[in-house]
Amino acid sequence: MLESLKYKDYRYLWTSVATLHWAEYMEMVILSWFILEKTDSPLILGIYGALRFSATLFAPLIGVVVDRLEKRILIILVRASFLFNSSIGLTLIFFDNLDKWEILILAGFLGISKTAEMVVRQSILPDIIPEKSVRNGLALERAGSDLTQIVSPIAGGYLLSWSDMTVSYSVVVIFYLLSFMLSFRIGQNPLDVTTNHIDIKRPMISSLVEALKHVRTVPALSGLLIMAVIINLTAYPLYFSLAAVVVKQVFQNSAESLGIILGTYSLGAAIGSISLSSGLIRIRGGTLIVCGSIIWHTAAALVSIATSTSVSLPIFFSAGIGQSMCVIMISTMILNLTPSNLRGRIMGLRQLAVGGLPLGLLLSGAITELAGVQVSLVFNGIIGVLLTIGVCLIWPQMVKSESTKS
Repeated sequence: MLESLKYKDYRYLWTSVATLHWAEYMEMVILSWFILEKTDSPLILGIYGALRFSATLFAPLIGVVVDRLEKRILIILVRASFLFNSSIGLTLIFFDNLDKWEILILAGFLGISKTAEMVVRQSILPDIIPEKSVRNGLALERAGSDLTQIVSPIAGGYLLSWSDMTVSYSVVVIFYLLSFMLSFRIGQNPLDVTTNHIDIKRPMISSLVEALKHVRTVPALSGLLIMAVIINLTAYPLYFSLAAVVVKQVFQNSAESLGIILGTYSLGAAIGSISLSSGLIRIRGGTLIVCGSIIWHTAAALVSIATSTSVSLPIFFSAGIGQSMCVIMISTMILNLTPSNLRGRIMGLRQLAVGGLPLGLLLSGAITELAGVQVSLVFNGIIGVLLTIGVCLIWPQMVKSESTKS
């Protein structure tokens, strides 16, 4: 169950990711609540969430860079960008110059960092643990992130209620600093692997075409990338924007309740991740993805009929389980279906799928403004289930695929 933690580089990667996500999700709660307090606009909140993922359009190009340069240096630079961006935010808060426009600009720069971080992190994973341990490594990494997400949203909500923005956001910056410092230890003891880097003189477009040809020749990989688009378009908005709207406008509760709800969601995700890392679940990888998607989207729709925080908690818990099943198995199967010299570019295409999240956040925000948050939740749930069924029909190879190297 903990086999990946035997490798020193993986232990530093795991800790660095956990601290990064602690900062990121605490920051999301603090700034989301700040935006709602200032504007009372779900649409502005949706724009904020969308900007946090807007740079995914550049993910394939980032993937080419990752395949050409040393991943260890890149992961340090990416961690530094998180620290720099948050330090600017703290400075603006200290001088009382932070408003919704400054938050939106900083969210756009954060989006670039998030995109690069995901591509580099998942590309370096097979270099620091054996291929047979990739599923375990991804699941443990996700479990660590989920466990921090249980506590960090609650901590962010309570901290914001008990203190001011300066104190709350200072804690965010401290965790970004810890993640940056830990990143210097990643990649110092790589496995003895042979990695075929692409020719740096080769045009970037030509390099991308090579990756696209690989996707086209592996139908299961095509289905996995489409599933990644679907969950970002219709499932993730529940966590990144709609939960805050439900708490404030439907339940009429405070930031503490939002933290509890997001923490419960992450608890479900952590339990799902730990179950997958244990190796006890023998269900075919493609089937796990489909089941996880249906659970996730169904939970999103059911939130629309919840009348209070306590009633919604089991629903958010189920959504977290569905998320972990989907996200972990998609990443595991993509890495297992990709040769080492294409990892950066294929993970860049995987991250491009996150481009569905900004669109989903904007769409969810607009529907909420026009028809209410309940309509938005039901719409996302039904459309997500229908699209998942469509993928099963068009790419049956994905459903039948196994994560054979795990």
